[in-house]
Parts: sequence; structure tokens; C-alpha cells
Amino acid sequence: MKAKSMKAEIVKVIRTETVEGKGTEESPVCSVRRYWTLEGELISEQILMGEKAEKKILRSN
Repeated sequence: MKAKSMKAEIVKVIRTETVEGKGTEESPVCSVRRYWTLEGELISEQILMGEKAEKKILRSN
């Protein structure tokens, strides 16, 4: 496998995880992981449902 270029850095953020949804087909229960700046601005959200995860990047530098 070829090596891919990657940049890594340590950053301080707040991560919250909540269980949301009503357990219906229209509103299934899922875990939502959100990342916030230390100033309280939402920067990313992941919706985790079983094996599937949907990621939303809300802010980009």
C-alpha cells in the first residue's frame, strides 16, 4: 500500500455525545457526537447509527 500524505496536530476541542431520536422509523434512535471550540462554536457533527456514520463538517478553517 502506498503511503498517503497526512498532517496531524493536537488541538483542544470539546466533544459531546448524546442519544437522540424517538425510536420510530421517521426518528430512529441514534448517537450524535458533536465537536465544539472552547468558545462554544459547533464545528463538526457525526450521527452514529449501528455500522453507519454520517459526518457533517460545519466549519472549516
